[in-house]
Amino acid sequence: MDITVRQAVSDKDFDTIVELYALNYGVDKVSIKSTLEENPRYELSFSMIAESNGSAIGTVWMFPTQLWLSGVPLQAVVISRAAVHPDFSGYDVVRSMVEFLLVKIASLGTAVSVVFRSPYDNIYLSLGFATVTDSHVYRFSPTQLRQFPTCKFVRPFGEKDDVAYVRSIYRGTQLSYADGRLSRQHGFWDYVTNEKFRVDNNYIMVYDDGVVGGYLKYKITSDDVLQVVEVLAVDEEAYQGLWGFVAKQSVSAVIYSAPTDGPVLDVLRPESFHDGILPYQVKEGFLLRVINPTESLISRFYEHNMMGNRVIKIRDQQLPANEEVIRFRIVDGRPDTLPVVSKDVDIDTDIATFSQIFCGYITPKKAHETFKLFVAGDETLLWFGRAMSSKPLYILADDVV
Repeated sequence: MDITVRQAVSDKDFDTIVELYALNYGVDKVSIKSTLEENPRYELSFSMIAESNGSAIGTVWMFPTQLWLSGVPLQAVVISRAAVHPDFSGYDVVRSMVEFLLVKIASLGTAVSVVFRSPYDNIYLSLGFATVTDSHVYRFSPTQLRQFPTCKFVRPFGEKDDVAYVRSIYRGTQLSYADGRLSRQHGFWDYVTNEKFRVDNNYIMVYDDGVVGGYLKYKITSDDVLQVVEVLAVDEEAYQGLWGFVAKQSVSAVIYSAPTDGPVLDVLRPESFHDGILPYQVKEGFLLRVINPTESLISRFYEHNMMGNRVIKIRDQQLPANEEVIRFRIVDGRPDTLPVVSKDVDIDTDIATFSQIFCGYITPKKAHETFKLFVAGDETLLWFGRAMSSKPLYILADDVV
């Protein structure tokens, strides 16, 4: 089947995109259209349409943003879930669109690209994306939560300056899980805290002991389960207060997909861990691909006293420009790249493995032991491991597209 992919340009294209998403996901067109029009991250110029014999058969869109890693923002592009006309093979259509997107994203000078889990994971994995994080999916009864008197400071979101306080919490606190978060513009915060997300069993609460220090967004499902969407807090008192509020809710269960290093266990009663079995399951998180290795390496943070340089070769079938050998140098924590004058390579790996190492999901030592990484000696292995150390990444639920 001959498939061509192009950028959307017209109102007619927008209507086609809406129809394809409605057909693929079984959602009415009015709802899809409203969601895309209201989301400030959506732009028609960042939408792609796949066609065959003059008919639109698939669509996907993307948005440029920043992903925080090692405490600093990297230029990133997030790819939305694809939609394919039910009469066509999802594999062929999605693969064609993603191959087109990779070239376009690379032309923007982007460091990394992110995609969330979907039925098309195998396509992304075959094109160099890789799992770079896990999450802990908790399910417990509200009676398993500890009682915290600070829950009295929790109130409904909606006062004049609430959104400004919540933006500030998101930007800079330890309990906001900075590594992995996507930058959110003011318009996006206005969108995700809109009144429509506070009606019909959808709720937003804040912790306010005089100054807003916490944010809780959740919904009650049809089977009486409280599903936590997002929880942010500036300190332990605010975090405990929000969970103390959850403990008082009359629901059958609480579900929360949390970062692996999050303090959820600290707010649960110790006796709730029956026979030492923890109340969560480990689930693989989002996929990420390094798009530009040089841009990625020079954008992240390194320890101030770190020194050294190594020649790196990365194998990338989809973006051949990435296969150019890089001499990467760190001087007192400041990174740069130098011209390569030697053919001797110190570090050699494929783009997917490099992406996992870059995000701290696997260590160079582990990649080396599983024959995914070649290094020229133990000293290089230790140096590369120190350079690539990172906390677990976590993207909050409202960023998932």
